Amino acid sequence: MRSGIKSVFLTIHLTLAYRPLLFEGQYHLRHKNAGTRKRQLSLFRSHSRLGFHQNRVGMQTDDNASEEEALSYDVLDQNSGTAVTPADMGLMMDKRAFLLCYLFVGTFSNLVSSQKEWPPQSFKKAVQEIYREAQLDIIPLRILEIGAGKRIRSVFENRFRAGSEVVALDIRMPEEEVLREAEDYAKNHDYSFRFVQGDAMNLGNFEDGSFDAVGCSLTLCEVPSVAEVVSEVKRVLRPGGRFAFVEHVGVVAEDNQALLGFAQTAMDPLQQFKYHCHLRRNSDQIIVNSFGAASVIRLQRILNNEMFPVSQQVAGVVVKA
Repeated sequence: MRSGIKSVFLTIHLTLAYRPLLFEGQYHLRHKNAGTRKRQLSLFRSHSRLGFHQNRVGMQTDDNASEEEALSYDVLDQNSGTAVTPADMGLMMDKRAFLLCYLFVGTFSNLVSSQKEWPPQSFKKAVQEIYREAQLDIIPLRILEIGAGKRIRSVFENRFRAGSEVVALDIRMPEEEVLREAEDYAKNHDYSFRFVQGDAMNLGNFEDGSFDAVGCSLTLCEVPSVAEVVSEVKRVLRPGGRFAFVEHVGVVAEDNQALLGFAQTAMDPLQQFKYHCHLRRNSDQIIVNSFGAASVIRLQRILNNEMFPVSQQVAGVVVKA
């Protein structure tokens, strides 16, 4: 409930932040037969029975002038004094309508997702598959997970093989009860587990080449610098070690998801403000550029419609040369 209320207030906050785009531009009416007479406009939308939008001009005046009278006025931009064509006014209103739509769709999405399992099973399955592909037939297999989270989901979602030595890292410290449960779960599944509180952009606690595999999911969207994290991951991996990742990314032209791309752009400030999460990052490109194109074992783009607005995702495994 608190999350839902917070979503509503954050949307109001963002709407105010977008105020220059949503509400900028003052317009006056100039009577066609009396050029000196000016009155303010109020713009509103009306829906036809067929579902199409029509732009109309209404008036807020002292004498409550009728709509028919309003039609005898020209629309003037207050700043330039030039007439605004119906096409210009329609374009202006369409852009604002779309932006407002996605602001409130984002709020609705947050309200709904707060009541559902997050992340969904479809995402968990994808992460488990990618993590397993990065784990070589080595015993003991030294694994580092960055961005493990306060709930350390990776342990309870059975992502690691028996005989592994797993180190989970996050900048936030889990509760003692969660740590005990994670340690017990790992022990019951025949691998060792320990948690280290730290920054993924500075893995100074670990020596070069100290891990056989590194994994992360829904992490690179939150860090201040993806490039710094990837550089540290590459450093702590041994030659031949693998980096597995499942992250949401920004839409590109090849995805053919123009509407989702527009939604990401509109909702990105709200997502950053509420979750410290960036919707438009190209984390996969940064990883490939750092490790090299020849390092790619697997790289695929996934559309998960259960996770709007972080629907566009990339899953991959790269190997350190």
